[in-house]
Amino acid sequence: MTEIDIQSILVLGTQSSVALPVVRALASAFPQVDVHTLSKAEKHPQITNFSKYVTSHSYIKTDNREVFLEELIAVIKAKSIDILLPVDEYFSKLVVTFQDQLKSHTIVPSLPDVELLETLTHKYRLGTLLTEIGLPSARIYKAETLEPEILESH
Repeated sequence: MTEIDIQSILVLGTQSSVALPVVRALASAFPQVDVHTLSKAEKHPQITNFSKYVTSHSYIKTDNREVFLEELIAVIKAKSIDILLPVDEYFSKLVVTFQDQLKSHTIVPSLPDVELLETLTHKYRLGTLLTEIGLPSARIYKAETLEPEILESH
């Protein structure tokens, strides 16, 4: 396996509650790596942005997917980002959607395809999938019909 020299990581989605522990873990495991963060523009800044382990923070100020891609690529280039690390559902879906375009600018981690990611983030579909493959899951109620569909768990 070829070793990759990583100098900078961009953590996407600092509004997520897991962002700060991820940033701390990265800084602890790789003290020589610059950890940059990026989030959607919000009224209140996230605590992760003020972490002593964060080299810089950027905001994406749009919900337009094409403009998002342009802004993200601009951040990747400006900060010389070696690898992206989405830590929330919103940014994971966007990275999956644009992974082909992003791969020419930085390393994109292996993520499931859009359809599987949608299944994993939708409670009813995830419960159905778990039942289909024989793994235990909680009772599930399909919200669209309000009729309980109880899936047997093993």
